[in-house]
Amino acid sequence: MSQLCTPPGPVSTWQNTPLHRLMLTALINQFENRLLTGSSATLTIEQWLLDNGMRASLPLRAERHGSTEPPCPAPYLDALGLGGSQAQTLRYRTIRLVADGRVFSQAENWYRPDLLSETMRHQLDTTDIPFGHIVRPLAFSRQLLLREGLWSPLPEGWQRHATLPPATGNALDLPAYLFRHVAVLRTGAGIPFSVVVETYTPESMRFAPPALPDCATP
Repeated sequence: MSQLCTPPGPVSTWQNTPLHRLMLTALINQFENRLLTGSSATLTIEQWLLDNGMRASLPLRAERHGSTEPPCPAPYLDALGLGGSQAQTLRYRTIRLVADGRVFSQAENWYRPDLLSETMRHQLDTTDIPFGHIVRPLAFSRQLLLREGLWSPLPEGWQRHATLPPATGNALDLPAYLFRHVAVLRTGAGIPFSVVVETYTPESMRFAPPALPDCATP
């Protein structure tokens, strides 16, 4: 399987080769699985960056994004156990999780301020601390409502063909976004207090690919 050979010498970015496409697919799946099983997306991203030698990209900040406050969609109100008139009690926050000039995710958040402490409400209104850090004292859990894949390193139907996409000798062109999660957050007592819509960028994958000494063997 010569097409799975490692590119000559160490590389600093993902290359458009079959091997790198396969490796990146495995890493994206691993990263998403961590997010799906963790309670806090912020903490999961931060641990992923540490695990992959990206300590310089910490700490994450919640950079405010957008000035309009759209109404909470009906399915999200249902997930929060609220009726139409009660939607007026919700607060809205939209941010980008950023560090070191990189945007790691973009998030919309409808939350119930009545279930948060005064300190939490003040921090959400006046600081760039990520939501997950602010509400951590609630010992919250996370329930996935919707998962949407936005890009894959391997083309649709690749498994039905005899070969993987050929190498081009260029860097792999990564997209703006990898996948999107919609989740409801619940307090330690099981009360839903927030719905988040998180869209993840490929910045969490921008580390040097692992170097292999030899070509992969069947």
